[in-house]
Amino acid sequence: MVLFASRQSAYRRNHSTETAVVSVVNDIIRSVDSGHVVALVLLDLSAAFDCVDHSTLLDVLHHRFAVNDVALSWFNSYLTNRTQAVIFNGIQFTPSQLSCGVPQGSVLGPLEFIAYTEDVHEVFERHSIRYHLYADDKQMYMSVRISEVDAARQRLIQCIKDIRDWCASRRLQLNASKTELVWFGTRASLQKMSSLDLSLSVDADIVTPTTVVRDLGVHLDNQLTMHEAHQSSDKDMLLSSTPTSPDQTHSWS
Repeated sequence: MVLFASRQSAYRRNHSTETAVVSVVNDIIRSVDSGHVVALVLLDLSAAFDCVDHSTLLDVLHHRFAVNDVALSWFNSYLTNRTQAVIFNGIQFTPSQLSCGVPQGSVLGPLEFIAYTEDVHEVFERHSIRYHLYADDKQMYMSVRISEVDAARQRLIQCIKDIRDWCASRRLQLNASKTELVWFGTRASLQKMSSLDLSLSVDADIVTPTTVVRDLGVHLDNQLTMHEAHQSSDKDMLLSSTPTSPDQTHSWS
């Protein structure tokens, strides 16, 4: 039995950032080849792992995953009585009790986060918008004809608002200022849309489309030439193959 959303690629066997990007890019290429344009929105959550509310997590585990009795008590024991302290100039301040946050470096922490956010897929599906998830990285996209662009923008805006409300219900923060948008299409299709308003307005925040985004470490341009991705890959290869001494560093401008 599959407990997590089928389009969640994090911390699962035979899944990775590569399979997540390949899945999304394949969908986009097929849509563009059919004459459509595709809007891709990369949603950003602020300090998501640190904001997981312990009591809400236990409630989710109990009601959505049927974790009961001893197993639920074990999770409760794992989460409670955790503290953190600040050390500055060799002085440790009084530890504070934690009521939220899961340790990212642990085995359970990432899985707890996936369980905590598992039902977000219902929001995307309610708006009939395609999506792919990787831990706290959320990608939403839809394919439309050029004549349907304005209606698509309204659906995307409403979906983002509902995602924001869902985040609030889980004490998570959607960072609209870091949310990215790109429209994919052929050169001719993008030229036809040049006079259209392609931005997304979410309350006081306006998400303006860009020509290149970085999706799970891969640079995607709006015509999917992969030119930016190749340039980035070449730089990474050069950096990894260039010997450096302990006091020598290299940077790219």
